[in-house]
Amino acid sequence: MKNELVLEQFNILPLNLQKQVLDYIDFLTKKHINKTQRNDDEISDEIKELLKNRIEDHKKKSKNAVSWEKLEEKYEKQYGYEI
Repeated sequence: MKNELVLEQFNILPLNLQKQVLDYIDFLTKKHINKTQRNDDEISDEIKELLKNRIEDHKKKSKNAVSWEKLEEKYEKQYGYEI
């Protein structure tokens, strides 16, 4: 694309849309920079350990978990209205 054409089309837009375009360009730029600065396939050992601990914690606590349906039923009985 030619720069002049892009600028011409950009300048035709109302100011609120120009701001949205600039925000989107900023978003894409940051996304691209972040992607090129790191390798998405690699997870640090620290993150792996954190995820492992969270999974273990979830498995322990899930035994005490209550289904949404049972929770709804409890509060319907307790407060007399449907959620």
